[in-house]
Amino acid sequence: MRRTLILLPLVAALAFVGWVWWPLLHPSPEAVPEAGGKAPPVVLRFGHNMPAESALGLAAAKFAQEIEAGGEGRLRVEVLPGGRVGNDLEMIERTVNGELDILLVPTAKMSVPIPAMQYPDLPFHFASPEELFRLLDGPPGELILAKLHAIGLVGVTFWGNGFKQFTANRPIHAPEDFAGLKVRVMKSRLIMDQFASLGAVPIPIEFRETRQALADGVVEAQENPLAAIAAMGIHEVQSHLTLSDHAYLAYVLAFSEKSFARLGDAAQSRLLATARELTPWQRQETARQEERILDRIEAAGVLVNRLSEAERAKFAERLRHLPLQFEAVIGSDILSKGEEMRRARRPSSARQEEILVGLDADFSQFPGGAGLAIKRGALLAMEEINANGGVLGKRLGLLALDDMSIPSRGEANFRRLAGEDSLVAILGGSTSTVAIVQSEMADELRVPFLVPWAAACGIVEHTDHGPGFVFRLSANDRLVAPFLVDAALARGSRVALVLENTSWGRGILSPMQERFQERGSAPVGVTWINRGETDFSRHREWLQTSLAEVAILVLSVNEGVEWVGAMAAARIGLPLVSHWGITSGDFFERTANIPGRVAPVFLQTFSLTRGEPVRLLAFQQSYIALFGDHPLESTLSPSGLAQAYDLVHLLARAIRDAGTTERETVRRSLERIDRHAGLIKEYAPPFSSERHDALDGSDYFLARHDASGHIVPLAPGDRQ
Repeated sequence: MRRTLILLPLVAALAFVGWVWWPLLHPSPEAVPEAGGKAPPVVLRFGHNMPAESALGLAAAKFAQEIEAGGEGRLRVEVLPGGRVGNDLEMIERTVNGELDILLVPTAKMSVPIPAMQYPDLPFHFASPEELFRLLDGPPGELILAKLHAIGLVGVTFWGNGFKQFTANRPIHAPEDFAGLKVRVMKSRLIMDQFASLGAVPIPIEFRETRQALADGVVEAQENPLAAIAAMGIHEVQSHLTLSDHAYLAYVLAFSEKSFARLGDAAQSRLLATARELTPWQRQETARQEERILDRIEAAGVLVNRLSEAERAKFAERLRHLPLQFEAVIGSDILSKGEEMRRARRPSSARQEEILVGLDADFSQFPGGAGLAIKRGALLAMEEINANGGVLGKRLGLLALDDMSIPSRGEANFRRLAGEDSLVAILGGSTSTVAIVQSEMADELRVPFLVPWAAACGIVEHTDHGPGFVFRLSANDRLVAPFLVDAALARGSRVALVLENTSWGRGILSPMQERFQERGSAPVGVTWINRGETDFSRHREWLQTSLAEVAILVLSVNEGVEWVGAMAAARIGLPLVSHWGITSGDFFERTANIPGRVAPVFLQTFSLTRGEPVRLLAFQQSYIALFGDHPLESTLSPSGLAQAYDLVHLLARAIRDAGTTERETVRRSLERIDRHAGLIKEYAPPFSSERHDALDGSDYFLARHDASGHIVPLAPGDRQ
């Protein structure tokens, strides 16, 4: 008792000390006790790598001033310029950890954890600085900034050090002027490919070593904003400056999530609003400083020229493949949204010079997955068609929108695309729940709907009066069901069904049951997987008690990954036969290293190792020319790629035969194509007035991922 009485005052004293000191060590504007009528300020440390007198340095200082002035002394920003708290990578790490509160770094340095940050580096992709700023300040920039959340940062806005220009010891007016030129570059695959495509020899060299490398003749040219050119003295060792504005050296301003979370709503709002409001000022200050820098460079005797619009157009044409080749890296959602915004600002007369095909797919959940495969297939077909004169004297163009696999968003996108005057048809994506909704809208709005992936029965069979405006060149679950059942029964007599609890999964159950009945069998049962479900314990317990010998999966990527992981953790080595839903994203990358996993076999309709050799070789060559990588080495779904490719060629044929882009006439023309030599097969015919499915069960086969993640057909006798 006495010991307790002695300890009580000590505990009380410690509690008092903690009560006094905790807010001081962990300050929050809303939770700081008043001392003498005034709370101590919360101090946020703001690090960047630029000199204090630079446009970025001045903007950071102005940001600090406005925060302090508008917060009645309760919030203060301490700016640490010139890399005082470490290099860019060290500052990123410290901000993620909460040791630094505010960060301003080049997007190029942030592109390692966030590859989408390479967007401003796309050379000659943006028509003007104003266009790029609209995109960075609009939805594409918002998508990029949102990705910072994955590494513990709050993305706020894009400032910058100016647009990049070329310097060399010769004038630069055309792509040919780079032929054989040794060019210093950052260590970036995108930038190295840029100069290699111009015929130059890209040589990665650290920026601080660039001037000496130019003076010694190790390299002969380089690219940088004017501020960097002058600061490093590059203009003292180069004779020519070409003002090209071909890419932007953007800086991203971000907050530490840990620091940000400790602030109240009012402080958070003030920080975000002030940073964004200062963005135009920062860019204007960069332009003001560049005028003085350019005068200094010209005074040093450097010959300066500015690329004309015609000269820029030649560079843009030479490098137009780079956004296509880096779309999987930067993100289809970002590039597609940017293309949508750019197209909307084109004059209506220019838009009428093309025949527009819409595409609505999911580019967000799986940037390098089914949506991109469909888009690439469509673009490749259009490239070939346009190279041969287009259709009815016009070029085919593609407008792609992102539905994020959300039916309501897919519905809104479909209406948006159908409202385009020059649009002739709409391509769908991979998500059956979205495509079912859109198939009904196609008849309502009387616009041809071309389905290159989604396989649910109800997409084409959604009305009592025939297939209407929906045309599918893909699998049909009414035929997929018996195919999967037969494949499963070949591996075991006791079959478990693992189905997605959506209209897609529910729709395939009935034809599966019919096939089991035809085979004199029955499944051991069905377990339903909800979208987003991660706790698979009840499914695992059910499977273990079912004594199943094989399982059929009808799941999307995320749930497929969770299933494989859960079964491996429970050491359930059941053979898996899967629908192709798991191939619509990064299933292989996320499951390849799971110990004890069972790799599924899955449905496919096309492989570059099966088919007519001459046609396949021509396709591969065209693909490489446009997208850079080899389709055999890609982890994109080859079926989605080929199905979209064949569909667009069939659409072009129907438009030519119809002699018009009037939608009802094109619909009838699609039904009347007698024969078409496609990539997947010879269609004879592809469609009819009663049948709007171009493929049948004879076109299906099983495939697997090889050790590199490429999709390859099962060899004869392979029961994996």
